[in-house]
Amino acid sequence: MIEALRFEVGNQAFAKLLRQWMKRKRVTIEELSARTGISIDTVKEMRSPRMRDKQKVFRLKNVIAIAIGLHLPFKDSIRLLRNAGYRLRKDDAIDKIYLKILSQYYDYPVASCNDYLVTLGLLPLTNNDNIFSYS
Repeated sequence: MIEALRFEVGNQAFAKLLRQWMKRKRVTIEELSARTGISIDTVKEMRSPRMRDKQKVFRLKNVIAIAIGLHLPFKDSIRLLRNAGYRLRKDDAIDKIYLKILSQYYDYPVASCNDYLVTLGLLPLTNNDNIFSYS
């Protein structure tokens, strides 16, 4: 499954990278929340270098949803994941699916990625009921 990594900078590096990408893509907290189905409060926490609950905000599925919601190219998605403390492995079946989504479907809405995961019998990244598509 997922190999979690430990980083010296951890939360600060991830939060800084997320803020930079949101600024570069001109995406507000509210827009990113609407695109991903992640609550506004969680997006705010993820952007903060002083996150209180690392387990909640660093959930792998949330980080993948953020990368898709920002339409990050594969290389940048992997960098975001690594800064969140995750490394997807090519020899793991579920990780391989996540890698496919990040490399081939990054410009699709999160809801479409969720639908794809469900057709494979997997749980979605987030709840589609909370997603509004901004394309």
